Amino acid sequence: MIGGVLARCGATGTTSLAASVFGQFNASQRATFVGITHAMLNTQLVDSRDGKKLGDVFQLVEELLDLSGENGALPSDKQFQLVVRLTPDAAQKLEHAALFEKGENHIFHKEYPISFRQFRRIGLRGREAGLHICLTRDGRLAQIHIDYRFGLLHLGSANSDLRANGNHERHVDRWPVFGLAVKRVQVRRVVLH
Repeated sequence: MIGGVLARCGATGTTSLAASVFGQFNASQRATFVGITHAMLNTQLVDSRDGKKLGDVFQLVEELLDLSGENGALPSDKQFQLVVRLTPDAAQKLEHAALFEKGENHIFHKEYPISFRQFRRIGLRGREAGLHICLTRDGRLAQIHIDYRFGLLHLGSANSDLRANGNHERHVDRWPVFGLAVKRVQVRRVVLH
């Protein structure tokens, strides 16, 4: 995602530059970016009508526009989220996705009134955390965050902060931890006489 933004700006060597940009993020921005993109990559969309696989949630994103971490000067619904441009068919896929409930945002996320919440249930291990994708009326822009809490705790900024007490555990219960790819490297031995 970061490399794509840099490439559109005309930057060269985007892989190393993207890593450098990521390194400039503060801890809450890094945790937000990694947590949300990890959840998106590990959430498969399935058409509720015919069971057809629609790809993962990450494939709905065309472009990263903004990343918000912790910022006490902003309301809770403006923190710990990605703001993205969606693919032209993203709203339609979400409309038919099983385990995502469509609703409307009336109090929070007002600029993004269409709400798609991933199924979650309090006390059901592995289903307490869930993606929340809030779209503009035209379905092209979205705020994406993760809800980790319920009730009044859902209204505070710690609701979407991966670093907050208990949230990491809820995240790991919902989405598998990162696996490491193993790449064999040939090591050359040097013997000194």
